[in-house]
Amino acid sequence: MGPVPIIAAAVLPAIASHISTEISKSAATKSFDLNGGMPGPLELMQMQQQIQQESLFFTMHTNISKTEHDARMAAVRNMKA
Repeated sequence: MGPVPIIAAAVLPAIASHISTEISKSAATKSFDLNGGMPGPLELMQMQQQIQQESLFFTMHTNISKTEHDARMAAVRNMKA
């Protein structure tokens, strides 16, 4: 059980940093219409794509972490048996 927190402690800050950077870059490149400050259809589609990419990124890392955890737990269960 020891390596799991170490891996999580090493990976999660890197993931958070990457996401923070991507959000900052995304926010810096967005332009808003001067008529009321609302984004246009193109900007909304770009934001939707960015959110979908971030969601996919989180899902991928969650699945990887779960698979690693399940593999470690299976090894522990096999040792107990």
